[in-house]
Amino acid sequence: MADAFPAVRTWVFEEIHESTHHNDDSDRFTALRNAMEGDASVALVHKHKSGALASRPAAGNAGRVYVATDGGAERAFFDDGTVWWEAPLLDSTPAQGDLPYFDGDKYALLPLGSAFQGLRVNAAADGFEWADDPPIRKVADETVNNSAALQDDDELLFAIGANEVWLMELAAFINEADATPGFDWAFTGPAGTVNTVALMALYNADGTIVQGAIPLLTGFGASLAVDTSVLSVKGIVRNGATAGTIQFKWAQQVAHASNTKVLLDSWLARRRVA
Repeated sequence: MADAFPAVRTWVFEEIHESTHHNDDSDRFTALRNAMEGDASVALVHKHKSGALASRPAAGNAGRVYVATDGGAERAFFDDGTVWWEAPLLDSTPAQGDLPYFDGDKYALLPLGSAFQGLRVNAAADGFEWADDPPIRKVADETVNNSAALQDDDELLFAIGANEVWLMELAAFINEADATPGFDWAFTGPAGTVNTVALMALYNADGTIVQGAIPLLTGFGASLAVDTSVLSVKGIVRNGATAGTIQFKWAQQVAHASNTKVLLDSWLARRRVA
């Protein structure tokens, strides 16, 4: 009778099975080690290495990531097989609406601004900021009674810095209870401010023009019909070396015991151009 070796056969298959598992585990450990060490083998997909930027290898193996740890904040680069591309590394966790930008050293986040704000370059010209660019709108009627002294409008004004240049446009809705007083107006600014008016017109309620173009910072008075009139001004303001405020001022042309109003929803738009 022929000899049988079942035990040996079982041992052989068990050893082959265990060896296969061992080789799989060995392959996994090898891949993990190579990933941590930045092995350049094209057979590996997950490859990462860090060090000085000058020590970064030449591009050519797609999928590699290199993190430069010198020169300040870490910078990450991705090898696309031809060149290294820098990938943004944010210095904080973004929230909804945040905008990433490069601050010269790393990628940072600009938090979402408020409603109706616009994005602009900051004064240092090295980043961005949110600014309140929409027109300034009067939220309530303002009244002068029996006074011909120019007074500051409560809301129609804006700050101007030294040597800045601003475009501006005003639409003031004027109501007079009596035709006697008329309307007087002007803009004032810091010492050294010069200006040019591109267009100025004061309209009666029936559409007739009662005043033409005049210097912006001088203003003028005019008689108005009883009802709502519109003062429309477009101009440019070039400031001198003194910062201050561009202020809309107005009064009755002749003091009279009746109400002269600049109404709700009158507005002043402005935009810095230099």
